[in-house]
Amino acid sequence: MQYLNKKTLIALVAVIILLVGYGGAFYYYRQYKQVTRDPNAVAKKETADLVATVSKLILLPTGESPAVATIQDKEKLSAEPFFANALNGDKVLIYYAAKKAFLYRPSTNKIIEAAPLSTQQTASTIAPTIESTATTPVKPAKK
Repeated sequence: MQYLNKKTLIALVAVIILLVGYGGAFYYYRQYKQVTRDPNAVAKKETADLVATVSKLILLPTGESPAVATIQDKEKLSAEPFFANALNGDKVLIYYAAKKAFLYRPSTNKIIEAAPLSTQQTASTIAPTIESTATTPVKPAKK
């Protein structure tokens, strides 16, 4: 078997690096195009993935899609007892029809808090506070 000389080996490595670079660029370009075509599709997929993960830990309400938010600044929410143990990066799932809210920590894969939304006033008080520090919420599905 004949060995490759040094110049051929360097050229081969350069070609492999270029192919990997082009492959990565193509992948991220496709992801970008998908997001710009339908931004809600990405949010819906993320919500579905989150619901699938959390439903392994606790029984979630059925028949509706939750509004999902990510806590960006826990200090803004410290006045609410529901968020007493919250950390930045935690996810909040709000089921308006079922009047329930869940605080989930992805880093430890644990439910931190679960609470009923006792009145419409509570839901309307919590939701704007969360949404102001959150990712785009997903509207509940129609029945």
